[in-house]
Amino acid sequence: MLEEELATLHAPTGRVVVDTPDPAAVVSMLDGQVELREGSRLVIRATDPAELNARLVGGGVQVREIAPERRTLEQVVFEVTGHGTDRVPTDGGTS
Repeated sequence: MLEEELATLHAPTGRVVVDTPDPAAVVSMLDGQVELREGSRLVIRATDPAELNARLVGGGVQVREIAPERRTLEQVVFEVTGHGTDRVPTDGGTS
């Protein structure tokens, strides 16, 4: 039961992480689908990495890496507990 819950929490997020030497071309091509851009790394709202890759490559964009985004263990713990593990109670430990 717990394994199933953890598998569900660790399932793909509906976003794809792409590393490309031409992030500006991706942003232009995928108008509105790019949710985050950090240098050459982009997080794109998409569910099928293979389809997204074909679209990018078909549009002349070089893709160095592409993968479905998955929650990290830290994100899963945060979602389950509602706060980070480094939280220190300020009310004498009653929270």
